[in-house]
Amino acid sequence: MTLKSGQNLKLGTVVAQLKADGKVVALDLTTQQTSTGAETAYGVLIQDTNATTADKETIILARDATCASNALIWPAAITTPEKTTATNQLKERGILVRKGA
Repeated sequence: MTLKSGQNLKLGTVVAQLKADGKVVALDLTTQQTSTGAETAYGVLIQDTNATTADKETIILARDATCASNALIWPAAITTPEKTTATNQLKERGILVRKGA
């Protein structure tokens, strides 16, 4: 996958896929009114990726995986209901979030 430029994301960041170009970005719940795709959980970054100056290829969990809840990086202001919705969106893609030790 291609991480859209302007981001420096860490392993475990919950990402979304943009509708316009298919690139991934950190989940952004502030875009819910515009429906860009950034508001829907799509996968989880499985490596640190620095795309601050240009788009960068990266690897994400996008289906058929299990990850520990304590290893995920969510948007800073995410609420419990929003996290539940995003977790269910991941589950729909086959990514199960389980309580980690």
